[in-house]
Amino acid sequence: MTYTVEADTLTQFGTNVLTALGVPTDDAHLLSDSLVVAELWGHSSHGMLRLPWYVERLRSGAMAAVTQAETIVDSGAVVVLEGHHGVGQVLAAEAVEVGVERARIHGVSAVGVRNSNHFGTAAYFTRRSAEAGCVAFLSTNASPAMAPWGGQTKALGTNPWSIAA
Repeated sequence: MTYTVEADTLTQFGTNVLTALGVPTDDAHLLSDSLVVAELWGHSSHGMLRLPWYVERLRSGAMAAVTQAETIVDSGAVVVLEGHHGVGQVLAAEAVEVGVERARIHGVSAVGVRNSNHFGTAAYFTRRSAEAGCVAFLSTNASPAMAPWGGQTKALGTNPWSIAA
């Protein structure tokens, strides 16, 4: 049997689940929207199947429900944010906002985020920069997910990246 769920309904469901775990409404909506947009783009690996995983990270304390980014380096065009293990989507959105703001002032910017969490589909955030009139490159590290050619032990991460203009 096939069920069809409207994107807005699915986003609201995800938002409700996350707010029940203490995530502020706007942050929960951002995270849920990023999952639903991934589904709409055909990237189901970063879609709603991740919601239970985020729930478990919140319940275990691996991810803080309330994200409190802190600027720890501010050199004008270069900024480093301490994420305090907050919601990755919230931290990525803040990094984009800071990056666009600084690029408008300095002509270029670089924003690093440390102690974050999984932030979903990278293009969700680079597209925001492009919509603001900027070119963006976003990359992140990743846990070992695959063995090197000929190997049997996971040693390499996917280290995803996205570029948008």
